[in-house]
Amino acid sequence: MKASLIVLSIATSTAVAQTTSWALFQGSSCDLDIPSFTAANANLPTSGQVAYTDGQLVMTLEPPADTSNVNNTGISVIGTTPLSLLYGTVEATIQQANIGGVVTYLTLINQVSRDEIDFEWIGNENTQVWTNFFYRGRRERNPVTLDEIWSEQITMNSDNTIASHDYKIEWTPIAITWSIDGTVVRVQNKSGTYEAAGTGDGLPYDHYHYPDTPLTVNVGIWNDQDTVWSNGPVNWADYPQGVTAKISSLKVSCYTGTIPTYTDPIIVPSGTAAYLTAAETIAPPTGNSSSSSGSSGSSGSSSSGSTSPTGSSTNITALPGKSGSKDFETLPLLAAIVGIAVFL
Repeated sequence: MKASLIVLSIATSTAVAQTTSWALFQGSSCDLDIPSFTAANANLPTSGQVAYTDGQLVMTLEPPADTSNVNNTGISVIGTTPLSLLYGTVEATIQQANIGGVVTYLTLINQVSRDEIDFEWIGNENTQVWTNFFYRGRRERNPVTLDEIWSEQITMNSDNTIASHDYKIEWTPIAITWSIDGTVVRVQNKSGTYEAAGTGDGLPYDHYHYPDTPLTVNVGIWNDQDTVWSNGPVNWADYPQGVTAKISSLKVSCYTGTIPTYTDPIIVPSGTAAYLTAAETIAPPTGNSSSSSGSSGSSGSSSSGSTSPTGSSTNITALPGKSGSKDFETLPLLAAIVGIAVFL
């Protein structure tokens, strides 16, 4: 596969010029379609214990060498595309793990900018899935409830640990749409994420709290151990063979509309451990709404509209963000970043 490069020159918050290069899905590489996993695939290299059984990529979170210490997380599995997506659609068929403390994920992420969009499954929350997105790694919580502002939990009338489901993330310059088994379960419009300098996530410039940098596609399983968010820790004595999750297919389609010009810094200061204030409800300045950011275009599938669906399915329910929800940045074994080169 021949990789095409996009080069972006952005001034950081310290006014130091930065040029970052990403190998992007473009042209024929946009036809990435893995209908089944019969063997290792160069388009999704993996680390950790994996097997290819009955057309599925079986990912096993292995126990640590010392299982007597519950703080030992074990050996995670991650599969990462060498190429990055700058808007488009990602579809995967996944069966989540079934043990509290263990997280299964389908994540689009940029390890440099820390932008992220994802589905995340908590092992023993068998009928629920998290939908999250992050801008520059910044997090916002409601100051009263401490719920994540940009996270939403979806409840389904099925056990996701014993059956696979089709999950889709459609990301355009205008909106992010999450779908399950062909039903739209959440839509986040970019226009609804505008924050003036110093508000919301606290960054010192006017911006949309909305991912806008190239994102690699990642699948995997890891042990969070957290008692609040992921219902851990894992009692490894009960799972000497490890814990598994399965992915049956993966497809990536590129966005074909106009891609907006970058205006925000790629790298920003990290947020503090203290939770930031809730999202602000501030109208975007005239001429700066997301509808003027670019053509609606297409990413290989039809858009589902600009508002969250109501009553579209009787077995899927959206719940507010849960206190303690975490982002993919904390995943172990990500010291090696696949497919990204940074030049300062």
